[in-house]
Amino acid sequence: MSVSRAVEWGVLLGMRKVETVEQMPEEYRQVLLKLLGALASTEFASVEQHQPWINRGPTSEDRYIQAQIAADEAHQGFIDCRLLRAFGPEGVALADDLLRRRMGEHPLDAFNVPFESWIDTIALYTLWPGTTCAPWRTRASPRGRGR
Repeated sequence: MSVSRAVEWGVLLGMRKVETVEQMPEEYRQVLLKLLGALASTEFASVEQHQPWINRGPTSEDRYIQAQIAADEAHQGFIDCRLLRAFGPEGVALADDLLRRRMGEHPLDAFNVPFESWIDTIALYTLWPGTTCAPWRTRASPRGRGR
């Protein structure tokens, strides 16, 4: 089986595969910057959401799980930032901005909602999307509106 150097499907069919940032078409580059930026933002925002419960979870196992979630999310966020920095000055600026953001400043609204109670730490995963829980539906939907 040989490895093709050409894209084998999609709108870029036949184009030489992109192997470096410098080879990327500008539109492709901009889309990747936005995707990586949004992804990294969710990772760091999740750390903020879980962090208060590292010491306040109801059991030692719950606290351990919260610490592990926060560690995993931070690790992935730093990987995403390292990828962003490969995009040159624009990626470096975006990575630096992501590391300064705090709750309420993330592009995806669901990650701007603090986990105010222990139930909140699991509600996002059990009730989202299409939640019937009015406080979550109102606060976590786009621009704070209910569905």
